[in-house]
Amino acid sequence: MQELGLKEVGSDTVNKVIEETSSSSSEKEKQTNLDRVQQILKKIDQALSKQKYDAKDNKQVKQIQNLIEKLKGNQKEANVVQSPTLNQQVEGAIKHLEELKKQTAVTPKQLTEEDKRKS
Repeated sequence: MQELGLKEVGSDTVNKVIEETSSSSSEKEKQTNLDRVQQILKKIDQALSKQKYDAKDNKQVKQIQNLIEKLKGNQKEANVVQSPTLNQQVEGAIKHLEELKKQTAVTPKQLTEEDKRKS
């Protein structure tokens, strides 16, 4: 799994998810499940790596919205339902993105006004 290049999802989490989802009967099913889990983990990692949300950046808005929709769709997949760890990671990634959307950037003017109130 090192070749996935995940930065936000730790190897312990990856190993636990693989363990939880590897109970398929045939080798082909196991490989199919593993491939799907890798795709989902990449989406989770991509979501967790997002640090800001700029409502004026249409490209970024679409990327984040698409990622939320894909992750919500992943919640219904058998691998996610079967693995409590993967389910928790998907939910955490969705929550992270939705929290980013709620945040508003603090402008220098807002900061100055807040500083004045504190004085």
